[in-house]
Amino acid sequence: MGVSPLVSELQELLVQYLKGHKNRSLSGISRKSGVSYSTVRRIYSGDTSEPSFTDTIVPIAGVILAETEFFVFLKKHCTSNALYSAIADQKKDP
Repeated sequence: MGVSPLVSELQELLVQYLKGHKNRSLSGISRKSGVSYSTVRRIYSGDTSEPSFTDTIVPIAGVILAETEFFVFLKKHCTSNALYSAIADQKKDP
């Protein structure tokens, strides 16, 4: 199963987020993002090809990235301006 550049980048971000922080875990990311633990673990392990952008990628990125980094990541990977705006508005007003 090939890993897309988007998933590969998210995988690296997960590694960086967890590195050196004993209190951070995949289960914590799962709980905070609302994405199942098994899905977070598969992304971390590189065992998934293309999870849902809006249901999986965005919630995980929202947990592991600071706000500025989140919007840079979103702009880089979002293929639709309307989708970007909708996600950005949702992030600003939870």
